[in-house]
Amino acid sequence: MDVLTLEQVLKSYNILITFLFLFIVLVIVLFLINPNGFNKLFGTEIFITGPILFLLSFLIKDFIAFKNDPSKSWMGKLSWSTKNWFPYAVIALLIAIGIGGFFAILEVGGIFSSTPPENNIAMLINFILIIIFVLVGYFIYSRSKETDQPTFQQLPRNIQQLFELRTRYTVMFVCFILFITILYYI
Repeated sequence: MDVLTLEQVLKSYNILITFLFLFIVLVIVLFLINPNGFNKLFGTEIFITGPILFLLSFLIKDFIAFKNDPSKSWMGKLSWSTKNWFPYAVIALLIAIGIGGFFAILEVGGIFSSTPPENNIAMLINFILIIIFVLVGYFIYSRSKETDQPTFQQLPRNIQQLFELRTRYTVMFVCFILFITILYYI
């Protein structure tokens, strides 16, 4: 009988590492194939889009938590969250942030300028490919994390915290490296 280690039982961290490695490979391949797409505007695009996507994802996640159990969400603490119009207002806000973020991306990319630089299309293609890869990777990682939850919940609390810290610091390290790289090219 083979004894399985936690690394073999909990697959979400291995999937995360695989996607982070593939992400770095994707960025290197895009840079080698299309270096004009990595320019100052690309760095600005990332710094504008990152916070918009984080805000949007936080609000969507909190809204889902609010719909399931208002006491466990940030939105449930708002005094007007009990009003009938509140869910519709949040949905309208999410749509407005999404549309505004999309047009902000295009504006930074120079699509609306009278004389857009020639390499903006390459920059937008690189950006869209990277965002799609990150979204697909996050979706697959989230699914694998949900699959790991029953086993993860059976572990002692200190082991759970160890795995959570390892994941958090791995992602922070990769983000730090990408941040430094982007700053270098800006």
